[in-house]
Amino acid sequence: DLLTSYTFDFEKALEERLENVKKYSYPFDLNQVDKRNNLPLQEFLDIYDGKWPVIINDIVHNWQAFNWTKDFFVQQYRNANIIMSSSVSNIFNKSSFVVPMGSFLEQIDVGKENSWLYLQDELFLLQYPELRKQIEDSVYTNENYFNLFPEEVRPWDCYFLWGTAHSRSSLHIDPYNWTGTNAVLTGHKRWKLILPGQDKYLSVYPDKICGFPLDCRKYNSPIDLFADDKETELLLNEIQHLEVDQLPGEMLFIPTGWFHQAFNVEPTLAISGQLMNENNFMSVLEEILKAGSLQRSDIAEDLDGLTDDPKALV
Repeated sequence: DLLTSYTFDFEKALEERLENVKKYSYPFDLNQVDKRNNLPLQEFLDIYDGKWPVIINDIVHNWQAFNWTKDFFVQQYRNANIIMSSSVSNIFNKSSFVVPMGSFLEQIDVGKENSWLYLQDELFLLQYPELRKQIEDSVYTNENYFNLFPEEVRPWDCYFLWGTAHSRSSLHIDPYNWTGTNAVLTGHKRWKLILPGQDKYLSVYPDKICGFPLDCRKYNSPIDLFADDKETELLLNEIQHLEVDQLPGEMLFIPTGWFHQAFNVEPTLAISGQLMNENNFMSVLEEILKAGSLQRSDIAEDLDGLTDDPKALV
């Protein structure tokens, strides 16, 4: 009930998933991340979306963007400005810069265990629509309720990511608690994904805000799950989590409520995005309400009746 508050029930989602598994003949690995081809949309919605991570192998290969290379960007976009960060010793000791693409790519192969570079730019592809159109929708991403938002508050939908070896994200839940997508074009990512309901282990920063036009709370942890130390090893032994490697042409879907962290094993180019759909729209709207951009008192008393029609509610 959004008039009071809404909490995603992960245990209920797991129960629904286990019940839905009985409908299908695929040999699911219920404790790991499946890698799927020719996955029917209804099976995706029943088994994975809003419930469990999955990698789908036959989306990205069809994109024109799958042909992107370092040489292509050096030749065509070397003078384009990008936002990158430089980290030394750990992910929290970093500085951000705006530099030409060519300058960044001159250093793409010099990542080390204790120093790395990471291009993370939400606006780059919006500035070059000829590139953006080479990233296509799929049957799993066609219905995205974010497209119903006014353009001035709609989240940017294509995050351009290019990191040296050893570069990594923070440990976080995605903004708005959306379903995250990540497509690797070149390179090799390694993921650690934490089952929902274990925040008490993660020392999540309190009262952080995303800073988007339509604001939301930000859920980031100071913990680096890829740190090579005893404390991290003990934590990973304590928490329920999944680990998976992602290779070129593979797209990972990360459901609502899952803390996750990505590590680039080698220089890696990827595109991330987000979904709001029938399985997570209540969680997304709750995050918007929590941030105060929209007041619960502004919502009509008959709101609950609209939840049968998510698009009308959005």
